[in-house]
Amino acid sequence: MANGAQNASGTPAPAASHSGGHVVSARATTIGLMAILLWSFMAGTVRIVSENFGATLGSALIYTVGGILLLMFRRSAPIREFPKKYLIIGGLLFVFYESSISLSLGLASTDASSVEVSLVNYLWPTMMLLSAGVSHRKHAVVKVLPGAIVATAGVVLAVGGNSGLDWHAAVQHIAANPLPYALAFVGALAWSVYAVFTPAMSHG
Repeated sequence: MANGAQNASGTPAPAASHSGGHVVSARATTIGLMAILLWSFMAGTVRIVSENFGATLGSALIYTVGGILLLMFRRSAPIREFPKKYLIIGGLLFVFYESSISLSLGLASTDASSVEVSLVNYLWPTMMLLSAGVSHRKHAVVKVLPGAIVATAGVVLAVGGNSGLDWHAAVQHIAANPLPYALAFVGALAWSVYAVFTPAMSHG
């Protein structure tokens, strides 16, 4: 029965699995895995482009090329079909996040600082868990705290490496050039809010 399912047009319906009452699309999962792979190249790509074109122009070039490629390979629905609340709030949060992370990497004074800045941005899973807990029920924060602690510990271990995190050196780096670290942090906060609150606004 499942293999012979068809949609209204008579063509076979796409395969999907059910978990906890939610339909999990294999295509969406594949796209998500590819996003992780592409994300791993982001810090290095932004840094290389920024060194050659500057932080502001480099960021503009990256997102201009990205926008053109998106239009070439996947045209979205007309803007008039998007819910206005989602378009305005989601659009502003997304643009703010992308601008923050790209500028933070471009403004980092050294390659080592750019790695630290990108890892500061990876605090977004912690913030996302806490935002998810607050958005549903206040007591749910207690349930997501273990995940938040693990996510934060992972960032600390990644920054510190085998020798552990040198807090004194980290404070010195931030004090010497605080702007990229601040941009990475507020960018992580903006992304966590975007990820938690905008799906309900989009209506699919």
